[in-house]
Amino acid sequence: MRWSILGFIYIGWMFGHLGFLANSNNPYGYLLFLVLATELNDVAAFTFGKLFGRQPLRSNISPRKTWGGAIGAAAFSMAVPWALRFSSPISPPGSSC
Repeated sequence: MRWSILGFIYIGWMFGHLGFLANSNNPYGYLLFLVLATELNDVAAFTFGKLFGRQPLRSNISPRKTWGGAIGAAAFSMAVPWALRFSSPISPPGSSC
């Protein structure tokens, strides 16, 4: 029962943000960025896992996931928005971009 309540709250919270996205200045740009960031994170996790993955993350859940892939994907996911900050449709307050 508690998992269904948690799922209902999570999905409601997630879809509640669609209103904010739909009312923004560039909703398709943000949606495209989210899809691109998700796909790049997955590819980065696979690539870093193949290159640097030695120790399994949780072998009883997913035997091929590694710490190297997880850390590499996290670093890549932080570096890509920073590198693409000049192509963002809006700039953070106080920036001169």
